[in-house]
Amino acid sequence: MSDPLPDALNVSVALSKRQLRRQARQQHAGLDLGRVVQDSDAIRRHLCNLPAWTGARTVHTYVNSLQGEVITRGSITAAKKAGMRVLIPYVDPSGPPMRHAELDGLDDLQAGHWGLEQPLNPRFFADLSVID
Repeated sequence: MSDPLPDALNVSVALSKRQLRRQARQQHAGLDLGRVVQDSDAIRRHLCNLPAWTGARTVHTYVNSLQGEVITRGSITAAKKAGMRVLIPYVDPSGPPMRHAELDGLDDLQAGHWGLEQPLNPRFFADLSVID
């Protein structure tokens, strides 16, 4: 007979994660859009001036899809303009929990699982060692 404790812990962790996600969504929804835009722009400017960024060939980010998230579209545009390869998370409920796909540009996006914007025709990357 297996020990019930690990299953109980898994359920507890899953519930805690769900509660934390709900709280985070509520907090994000309450943020002032002007402040989110201002802070996101400051983050983008800082990022684009980092030596690690200026020497990068491949970067990994997410595409902001939810209210209150840091707006990453400016950073993605800057990366593409600098000739960088941009990888983003790709979630497919019928496949592996999360994969990573190359993004050609912001016009290559469509709403996917959980409302996340994802590439229309994803090219998946398994070797994440290419990320600078």
